[in-house]
Amino acid sequence: MKLTKKEILELWKVFKEASKLQGKKFAYAILINEKKIKDEVETIQTIAKPSEEYMKYIKEQMQIVNEFTVKDEHGNPIGDNGIYQLQPKRKDIAQFKLEQLSQKYKTDIEKQNKVNEEINTILSEEIDIDFYKISFDDIPEEVNKEQLEKLMLIVKEW
Repeated sequence: MKLTKKEILELWKVFKEASKLQGKKFAYAILINEKKIKDEVETIQTIAKPSEEYMKYIKEQMQIVNEFTVKDEHGNPIGDNGIYQLQPKRKDIAQFKLEQLSQKYKTDIEKQNKVNEEINTILSEEIDIDFYKISFDDIPEEVNKEQLEKLMLIVKEW
């Protein structure tokens, strides 16, 4: 079966979640299929790991964001998908500090952007995997819809 490497990573997550579910045949199938994709997943994770310098940039960026964002009643920055609401009176200062930080780490940011482009290319590549298949009856009842959708790759035709 041909899957993109992105689909392999998604399947890996489902295998990890599903490994907590009961059933000997099901657990065996998960274990065997994890082994079939493990090397590929680890290679992608190694390639995708950000450099130490880029991680320093992210840490310093989050410190600035934390200092200048509007906070909820628990003191947590208010934001959605990594976009935070800056304090209106301090917005210019925050943007200036973030720009300075971006300049300080310009080379590291550019390197990471290049790595991200390469990773996107890699994730779109297809590989052929012969999964160990089990009967639909061996799928535990506790499996949710999203997991089942991915796990259908390891279910024998019925």
